[in-house]
Amino acid sequence: MQDYKVTVKNYSPNPQGITAFHIDSPTTESQIKGFLLQLRGWIVGDLFPGKKIQLWDKSLGSPICVSVMNESRPDVLAAYQLPNDTEPCGFQFSLNLLNLPAQTSLILQSESNDGNFTAFAELEIQRPVLQPTWQCKRHPVLVNSLGRSGSSLLMRLLSQHPEIIVQSPHPFEGRLAKFYVNQLLQRYAEYLTGESNYPPGNLQAVNMHWLHTELSQHEQLIRQYSQLDFNSLADFVLQSIDRAYDLVDDSETTRKPSSRYYAEKSGSGHTARLMMELDPGGQEIFLVRDFRDMYCSMIQFSKHRQTDDFGWHEEHADDYMEIVAERVEQLRVSYENRVKTPLLLRYEDLLTRPPEVLQQLLADLGLTHNPNTILDMVNAMNKTVEGHQTSKNAPASIGRWKNELNRKQQSRINMIFRKSLSTFGYEVKD
Repeated sequence: MQDYKVTVKNYSPNPQGITAFHIDSPTTESQIKGFLLQLRGWIVGDLFPGKKIQLWDKSLGSPICVSVMNESRPDVLAAYQLPNDTEPCGFQFSLNLLNLPAQTSLILQSESNDGNFTAFAELEIQRPVLQPTWQCKRHPVLVNSLGRSGSSLLMRLLSQHPEIIVQSPHPFEGRLAKFYVNQLLQRYAEYLTGESNYPPGNLQAVNMHWLHTELSQHEQLIRQYSQLDFNSLADFVLQSIDRAYDLVDDSETTRKPSSRYYAEKSGSGHTARLMMELDPGGQEIFLVRDFRDMYCSMIQFSKHRQTDDFGWHEEHADDYMEIVAERVEQLRVSYENRVKTPLLLRYEDLLTRPPEVLQQLLADLGLTHNPNTILDMVNAMNKTVEGHQTSKNAPASIGRWKNELNRKQQSRINMIFRKSLSTFGYEVKD
């Protein structure tokens, strides 16, 4: 297995609140085999109980690891003549590099007393690209979007194409490929890093804890685990996805023997990124909707269904715009940092010019786009789903924010969403 390379850049002068810091591992210029990055270091400065360190992924625009500083470092306390009862000043991360692009930058950030985070170092990482040899029967079309942006509608339209398999029924939440990539590739990282989402006492969590403890005490073992042939494992994942969609096709009333793609909803995070690395013949579609309309639709849907699917709670209504803005910003950053340029599709264009938009989309995918195929897809738009709509009709859903938000809210949402609206081609007036 090839080495991965890590370059450490320490910020200078020290940021406010940090007297001194050091990254012990990896060293400034490192070459390490495998896909496991072990990060260890210390900070002296504003220390307080529960102080956190986080790793910020520039390509996602969000933190990917957060850890409480809980390592005692007597050597550091002695060097800086600090009392023995000083709060822990050491930190440690174990990071699965398959959750990152092949080339990426991570920013190390330290929590301040006010709860904000200050950057103090940066890691530039270059890891080997996975190169499976399996020839995929079908390639993924991943629909990346936020809630209430038309993803279920688009999936319904794609399902009408004779060369695209979609696991039905509505709301098309079946994600077989994501399941296999998570379970067989990314889940392996749990055993290396000690990560676990299982409840305390769960047998799987206990077994993982034992294994991680064993690995952490024996460097040779962890080297062996991290250097396994991931390309062979990737081949198995791709074969499993092919077989799974064979079963989906067999279960449908009308089979699609000439299918070239399968379509799934997907988030814009590391799983979609890894799937594109495993199968470069796939394509991502970033489906966006005017984020102001999307915001209004999220609120109305949550109230009507009495659900918190989109994170809306009556008691936190005043903060909800900022919560949505954070997701929007992550979508924008992900879109701009993709290695393979994704297709961009606007919900409004799909509603107002469906034949033209679908013809272009299918052409971009290299698929048949004759008039009969387009007509079948357009006709599927007329099928409504009980309880899913929050506007009287499609035209009423476009620009709804102008009627549903007061002037103060309109000014605020324009300010908060301005950059992302501009990125995706939406007009913002002062």
